[in-house]
Amino acid sequence: MPEERAVDIIGIEATYEDEVLEVTGESGGIDIVLEEPVPEESDLYVAMNLVSLAEDQRFTIHINSYKTSRKSNVSIYKTFVDDLTLRLPADDTIRIRLRQGTYRLTELAVYEEPYDVFRAEVADATGGNDFEWDGSRIRVDYRNDENDEFLVLPVPMKWAGQRK
Repeated sequence: MPEERAVDIIGIEATYEDEVLEVTGESGGIDIVLEEPVPEESDLYVAMNLVSLAEDQRFTIHINSYKTSRKSNVSIYKTFVDDLTLRLPADDTIRIRLRQGTYRLTELAVYEEPYDVFRAEVADATGGNDFEWDGSRIRVDYRNDENDEFLVLPVPMKWAGQRK
């Protein structure tokens, strides 16, 4: 299971108090600094609930080299699914940047998932699951008799980024 990491949070052109992030600079936010270094062969997962408190303002979240846009609170396309979990390559500092404004930032947590967990699961896989490729679709009959936490399937690299 992923391990939650202890972190320090530092405001960068921003303050973060009582789950309210007030970004005062043009592109401020927080740096999340891991208290212990993370091995290069690990991934980090950053989980949070982030809501803009502006009534009608789209915004973009920059997290290290990743970015995603969020709809305005009055947009007819707004889903109000504000929980985010992002996978990032190992880094001792996670930089979250937002445009100037006020945000509610709750449930902030950082988890580490070492690759050795995945390697061990692949090595232990029995191959007892039935699967069938049909073009770009796969049908799987997954028998989880031992209540395992992982499912190991072959996914051709050609389709790895095109999962539906």
